[in-house]
Amino acid sequence: MNIKIQLKRLLGERTTHYLKCILQYCKFFRGVLSGNYGKIECAFDHDIYSIPGKHVFFGYYDIQQVSKSLDKLLLHVLDKDAVAGETPVEIFCVDRKSGEFDKITESAAWSWQQGARLRWSNKTPNAIYFNNYHESQYYCEMWDVDTKRMIKRFQFPFYDIAPNEEFGLSLNFSRLQRLRPGYGYSNEPDKTTDQNYPGTEGITYVNLNTTESRVLLTLEELSEKVCADASYQGYINHISISPESDKFMFFFLWTEKSYLPWKNCLCIYDLKENALVILEREIIASHYCWISNSELIITSIEGEYYIFDVDNRTKRKLTNKNMVCDGHPSYYSDKEIITDTYPQKDGCQRIRIEGIEDDSKKELVKVFSDPRMFGDKRCDTHPRYERKNGLLTFDAMPRNKERIVISGKLEVITDGSQTKRSNR
Repeated sequence: MNIKIQLKRLLGERTTHYLKCILQYCKFFRGVLSGNYGKIECAFDHDIYSIPGKHVFFGYYDIQQVSKSLDKLLLHVLDKDAVAGETPVEIFCVDRKSGEFDKITESAAWSWQQGARLRWSNKTPNAIYFNNYHESQYYCEMWDVDTKRMIKRFQFPFYDIAPNEEFGLSLNFSRLQRLRPGYGYSNEPDKTTDQNYPGTEGITYVNLNTTESRVLLTLEELSEKVCADASYQGYINHISISPESDKFMFFFLWTEKSYLPWKNCLCIYDLKENALVILEREIIASHYCWISNSELIITSIEGEYYIFDVDNRTKRKLTNKNMVCDGHPSYYSDKEIITDTYPQKDGCQRIRIEGIEDDSKKELVKVFSDPRMFGDKRCDTHPRYERKNGLLTFDAMPRNKERIVISGKLEVITDGSQTKRSNR
């Protein structure tokens, strides 16, 4: 058990939070004195998208921020003192060439780590999807960024939408927020607090054409399948649909309290066979990336990187000696991945290209992370790489407790993998 958890049990959450604040301000002053405060170093030409006094960010790394035409970026914009569940987030489209910000609309359903699950449509030009909240209900909306009008509203909020846009997958975002703060939504209280593994909550499949829905898996079924601790509370996070839209992965987690260590398993659901596969239980999986329709990169909280073959149910550990800390991986080429770090001793985060088969490492970004925003309000870089054009975008908070978005082009690797791999 780590020191943070021991302190929370001994001193309580409030006192531990005050001590954490003091520690983070010490890190802030150390960053100022060392000259790292505000530092942004990129090994490529880059653009910065920011608004003074505002948070400008995209969110998670498993959704592409750039349009198919590569000329627009999607952004969330928040007041500096925004409160999740109370303050709406503004949704903007920014022109990459001119840098002009164009407000599309607002959403009341957002989180610090994943925003409103904002994304481009793969089928409809200049259309976007995002989650919203109104009159005690979460849902997903589809909007046209040119006309700034809503095209369609779905009666469920989506964690992920299939690349073929035939269906979306939903879960209980209030329960997710309670058990994993920063990832769900705070507008509505979780009505399942007294249920460890509700038989009515789980993953819901929604047909985007007919809007028909059905529950694929419940938390109760999952807990029985993996023999989860009966006294713990279970939840689902990190749903990600495969490139060919025929299966999806997710984490099933169970914990005593939101701040205590959790146990989890990596799961695959085959939509053709309507079959659940428990792919991994030994490691505590942390982050993920599809690198083909049958392969996943998975990181562990111990900082290990693995490639899983979903079809054959095998895994192999990557042996690059530089892969020593957990990060948010993206597929770069047959030989390399892009990943990041959390703030290191100097207060800076790194984004790197690292070898899959060897010990190669190339540092792309070194950026200071303002430690005064921490916990669920922290700013991970969440690097997002568009393989066809080589565009890298990421979030950062180098100074003033304000988030910004940075983008730049990397070398495009042509290794034959463009046809067999899929970048979402």
